[in-house]
Amino acid sequence: MPLNKACIGKQYPPLRSVVTAEAVQKFARAYNHSNPFFFDPGKAGAIIAPPMFGVTWVVPSTERVVDHDTDLQVDTLHLVHGEQEIEFVRPVSPGEVIDTSAAIVSIKTKATGEVLGVESTSRNQNGELVQRAVFTAFIRSGGSCRPGQSAPKPEPAPRQPPLFTHREETTEQMPRDYAEAAADYHQIHLDPLAAAKAGLPGVILHGLCTLALCSKPFIERLSGCDPRRLRRLHARFVRPVFPGQPIDIKVWEAGECAGRKVYDFEVTEPQASVVISNGVAEVAS
Repeated sequence: MPLNKACIGKQYPPLRSVVTAEAVQKFARAYNHSNPFFFDPGKAGAIIAPPMFGVTWVVPSTERVVDHDTDLQVDTLHLVHGEQEIEFVRPVSPGEVIDTSAAIVSIKTKATGEVLGVESTSRNQNGELVQRAVFTAFIRSGGSCRPGQSAPKPEPAPRQPPLFTHREETTEQMPRDYAEAAADYHQIHLDPLAAAKAGLPGVILHGLCTLALCSKPFIERLSGCDPRRLRRLHARFVRPVFPGQPIDIKVWEAGECAGRKVYDFEVTEPQASVVISNGVAEVAS
């Protein structure tokens, strides 16, 4: 059954979350990020949450749209998390109260399925915007592609060597640690039987955990270790990452925009297959 396009523009009431130091640090540990800003109150006058910590608000607000809105008619069995964009407007610290609202911003029909766009905005107790995110899902019409995979595409044109390549290790325990830190318990990340039913050879790492790993070189190598300078991430999820395999994050300079340095990035696994494409990161100058 196709998505109900009458739902475009539909808005959902905000969900509230209270930021705690325990939750902030548990999230950072889940993807092995030991930046002092997340653990040392003296570093910036207060502990700061990792930029990607905002997914702990985004995921519940998005799930309410995708998993529970019967008017929208989403076939979740054939749903793939296709792309994610997150803009980090201002840092968040423990004690802040965050309200996150979601809205359906687009529904597009393609030959192989439909594309759903859900935007979420998060504001603190003072009404200040702290984050904006856009979740893009692809709902496969025929179920011919496995989760995390896309139809074959022409080989891209050769490009210049990257500015650098950064390797991140994953562990067998990482999906469970991340699930508990982000409250994202989709079973294909935790249960081998659920993964097998989805056509996967085993459990896979959360796409947003992979994106959190991608944030690390932009903070540690291009922002002077200051997470407040990372302002935006965008990624297209191409293939799944399996726990225990390393990933290589290749970074290219892409100019400047509105006082920010722009970088393109791509993520590959050990056999050089692309797992994230069309990556863009923006870092405040």
